[in-house]
Amino acid sequence: MEGGWGNPETKTRRRWPKVGRKIKIIQLNITHLNNGVINWLMAGPHEAQVFALQEHHLRGIKYFQAKHKLQHRYHVFGTQAGLKEGGTTGGMLILVDKRLSV
Repeated sequence: MEGGWGNPETKTRRRWPKVGRKIKIIQLNITHLNNGVINWLMAGPHEAQVFALQEHHLRGIKYFQAKHKLQHRYHVFGTQAGLKEGGTTGGMLILVDKRLSV
């Protein structure tokens, strides 16, 4: 197995991408995360293994519902949108395909 030591105390190894392989990342400023975008992300396969979604504008239950759907295919990291006068602003999600061995 290629790569470095994962946990030096137990000397377990973790897999790294092979030399020469590239991880592809797509950054999307989506302005609003809706079911159409979620369905596209879930449909795959996509050329990219990582997606950086900006400006999803979701808060509360809608944020957690979208995150739950996406977790079937991706490791999901992110923040809810902030509040501003008249609505929401921002919000980001990082999606890492679960098939990616890191």
